Amino acid sequence: MAKYRKLSKEEILAWDAGVPPLVVVSDNLASWISRQIKRHTKGNYNHAMVMHAMGLFASQGIFLRERPVADYLRGKHRVKFWRNPNWSPADEVKICLAANNQLEAPWYKRRYDILGILGQAVRIPWINRPGRNFCSESVAKILKDVEQLFHDNPHPSPADIDRWCEEQEWEVVGVYEPEAVEDKKTRIQSLTPVLLALLCAVLAGCVTVYHPVSVDARGAKVTIEASVQPK
Repeated sequence: MAKYRKLSKEEILAWDAGVPPLVVVSDNLASWISRQIKRHTKGNYNHAMVMHAMGLFASQGIFLRERPVADYLRGKHRVKFWRNPNWSPADEVKICLAANNQLEAPWYKRRYDILGILGQAVRIPWINRPGRNFCSESVAKILKDVEQLFHDNPHPSPADIDRWCEEQEWEVVGVYEPEAVEDKKTRIQSLTPVLLALLCAVLAGCVTVYHPVSVDARGAKVTIEASVQPK
């Protein structure tokens, strides 16, 4: 994957990274289903949505509903934010209004398009339930009056959307990658109890350390050589 600006949770929650509307693709790195979707679509993301207001996504689940951005900063979600730099202020208003109109639709018009997912599975996109959407169809529906590409291709996968944004040279506002942001912190935290225990033992006079503690480059392996001496 190309290198993009890495966003922290704090940046996203304070949202100094960008302003709506943004097209958002996400990926649950811990999900088996997510891996199967990515394998089938040959992409890096399994979900798509639109940030239509500060800190809020229009996100299609069983029903299309408004989700706070914080919901996607838990666990192992990776999140990528796209924006077309050529959108005019009128375009941005139109996109946000389209998202709000979909969110305010009757419940039966916000239901998930299960038939459409079956169509995607057999690679026949026109097999779908009119009036219902899966996640990336909802994104296409919101953007279709501004982006001709989404008007002409109303049944994209999340991977299609990610590829199209790149091909059209949209701006990547940033990417939140939990493994990149938190792995170093996790390794340090996991190492701390070992070092504290060793320090306490040395101070108590019951352990003599013959060789220093060695830690590999990733902080994943600790080697301690010591012998216990009676008081």
